[in-house]
Amino acid sequence: MGFYESKRKTADNLLKRYGRAMTLRDNTVSETFDPATGVVTQGGPDYVDYPCLGITYPVAKGKRSGGNESVFTQKVILSAEGLGLVPTVSHQLVIGGRVYEISNVSPVEPGGVAVLYELSVVL
Repeated sequence: MGFYESKRKTADNLLKRYGRAMTLRDNTVSETFDPATGVVTQGGPDYVDYPCLGITYPVAKGKRSGGNESVFTQKVILSAEGLGLVPTVSHQLVIGGRVYEISNVSPVEPGGVAVLYELSVVL
């Protein structure tokens, strides 16, 4: 095990101890091709959920641009250990039954090894 792989393991152990279970949701759209008609139809969204560990901390509460809707932004630190995919802004994060949109992803990857991911999420 390399140096940064051991740091990823250490970070994961700390998040197991002090963090909480979360779910990284990959939203994909299913498509069906009918060879008889040559038509592609889109089905409803399919969800592939990946269990993960993380911690949250509030950052700001404000208004969504162009509207009166209140938004609550949080930072989330996710463990990269065993995650199964790299988080992107096209994913969602489910914490305690609430679904958050991911607005930013900043990987912490010294030496090219993903140790943690820092996410900005909006409710």
